[in-house]
Amino acid sequence: MEKSGFKPQPAPRAAQTSEVGGSSFIVRFTSLSMLDTNDKPTTIDTIPVEILLDIIAVLLHEELDDGNDTAIRIHILPFRHACPAVLRVWTFHSKALLHRVALERLAILKPRALVVRRTLVRTMFRRVVRRAVLKLAPPLGDPADERDYRKRLASQEMFAFNDYCDAAWDFMRVGDQIFNVKPWMSPGYRLCQVDWAST
Repeated sequence: MEKSGFKPQPAPRAAQTSEVGGSSFIVRFTSLSMLDTNDKPTTIDTIPVEILLDIIAVLLHEELDDGNDTAIRIHILPFRHACPAVLRVWTFHSKALLHRVALERLAILKPRALVVRRTLVRTMFRRVVRRAVLKLAPPLGDPADERDYRKRLASQEMFAFNDYCDAAWDFMRVGDQIFNVKPWMSPGYRLCQVDWAST
């Protein structure tokens, strides 16, 4: 019986996990053009530049809540010394990558900032109203009723004040996140340092 020309292809290797700088990255090759046809072990030096850029972008996003310097110092600086390929990618593409991550982060923060701002305005207005009611409420004839009434108004004013403080804290936190990201959009930005003269 004549043999067909079909040859079974080896199954793609499982995704490889690399631990660098305390973070785990799973690199998945889903395109046939990215598979190693010679069945050689894939190393970080053979990873395409686009994937390395995506990995670095994930690292930059990871710690932005704690400040941009934290993201670079804890994750990027150790990772760029993992191999010459990573160092070359970071050296030649760092400014463009920082700008890209900043735009992505600002796109996430903008709707959140709008919601937090509206909440802050509502809670501030509610607090002012409760404060005015407490100060301008007419006295009652019965001292016992007056005491209970004032106590209830004071409790409502305190709750309104606590809501306002929570909203103000959220507003400050979002503002700090935006402040931390914006320097990455400046061409004069230096690693772990902002060139204020050019921002």
